[in-house]
Amino acid sequence: MSSIAARTSIERGCRVIVPVGAALPSFDGLRPGAASMPPREVDLDDSYYDTSDLSLARWGVTLRRRSGVDVSMWIVELPVEGVGSAVERRVLTFDGASDQVPDGALDILRAMVRSNQLVRVARLQIHRVTTDVSDAEGGLLVQVVDDDASVDDAPGLAVRFREVGVEILAPGKLGRAALKAAAKRLVAASFEVSDQRTTLIPALGPAALEPPDVVVPDLSVEATVEQLITRALCSSVVRLIRSDPGVRVGEDPEGVHQLRVATRRLRSDLQTFASLLDPEWVAGVRAELSWLATEIGRVRDIDVLHATLRRDVAMLPDQDVAHGAMLLDALRSAHCESRAGLLSTMRSDRYEALVGSLVRDCTHPVWAADRSDQLDRPALHITRRLVRRRWKHLAAAVDDLGEDPTDDALHRIRILVKRTRYAAEAALPVASRQAGRWAARLAGLQDLLGEHHDTAIAESWLRAASETNPTLGIVAGQLIQIERARRMELREAWPTAWRRASAARFRTWL
Repeated sequence: MSSIAARTSIERGCRVIVPVGAALPSFDGLRPGAASMPPREVDLDDSYYDTSDLSLARWGVTLRRRSGVDVSMWIVELPVEGVGSAVERRVLTFDGASDQVPDGALDILRAMVRSNQLVRVARLQIHRVTTDVSDAEGGLLVQVVDDDASVDDAPGLAVRFREVGVEILAPGKLGRAALKAAAKRLVAASFEVSDQRTTLIPALGPAALEPPDVVVPDLSVEATVEQLITRALCSSVVRLIRSDPGVRVGEDPEGVHQLRVATRRLRSDLQTFASLLDPEWVAGVRAELSWLATEIGRVRDIDVLHATLRRDVAMLPDQDVAHGAMLLDALRSAHCESRAGLLSTMRSDRYEALVGSLVRDCTHPVWAADRSDQLDRPALHITRRLVRRRWKHLAAAVDDLGEDPTDDALHRIRILVKRTRYAAEAALPVASRQAGRWAARLAGLQDLLGEHHDTAIAESWLRAASETNPTLGIVAGQLIQIERARRMELREAWPTAWRRASAARFRTWL
């Protein structure tokens, strides 16, 4: 399976459960001159699928097969983010008239489902009334979807409930303002705008509100060593699982970036806390994460390089833009190849086993046998020592740089900055606010050195591309000059960024 055969969209809006038979407020006048259009009615049959313990619902994900008049499809909804009363969801639809979950949908959900079987957990007979609200010029603002649902095969649960959703149709601030006005009217009518995950509770029961397989626990400043390390590991595992579907869909490079951050942070945290963990376990997990990170890195590096060169090509003289486009086409071809390799990795039994072991072990890490007496101690003292060790390693490496460090030497500093930053961020639940400020300064330095490294990678790739196709030599040379100029600017800026990040006032908590 080389691609996901799905249609994707982003839906933004809010959903509420309202009493059956209750009258909805009018949505006329959400904006000056806005009016509701004639409603449309349709009957739908939705069958929801999940694992027996409702793993998908607990992650805030839904999978359903929908049928009705001229409708036969499978739908996956993934949470993206929420802002105020708005909830953003990525919706993927797959063709399919059978009761067998499409391969593409299974692929999207693999990190959350793994080897567990998907079964039908609820069937809803829905009478839907859809009303569009337009502005004075006839442009669509929001769509109000009123679902009166009857639940089949749900003993002990509500047999009927009603869900109302308001989806944004207008772009930008106009749509957000219309949604806010609609939500305000629903609240005024005593309907509670609630979390998207709660709307299926009448059909699935309270088990759907249980936490997912991995949660990031809240800690107090009195947290123990065991609690702090567990939290750090869980945080990265949650990031990995939540970014996995976006990588498979492939529409936004941010998914690959977040997956890479998750693997890097996990490897770094395991190394930071290695003295308290079982060495064989740490070595095994870090080796598997390194295998995965190699495949992720191939895709992410091309994503970054493509964004960089696309910006630079736009600066070329008109007569050279065509050759610049040829370079970008070559990058896109390389991206397709590297992405195919990453997807093959993520569809392997080895990857599934890695995710399963991370889910299992992040909440119950394998501790070093001779350090068990330290796990119940307050985390701050030991964490300070471990972060201080990272910092001293970084500071010593900077002292050894000399006045004109090589590109490779600065890249090595970036890696040490990243490790120190991750260690400081792991300590945030028990450290003072200075730790957060210091981590932010280190993040800025890491970004600067990362961009410096990106310019060196871009130059190397451009040289290789021009050797492969000499007709691109002139354009490649121009782009190399742009990258070199940027690299010189970053070299001049990096000592100031280092002084800001290494200021003693941010490290008094150590």
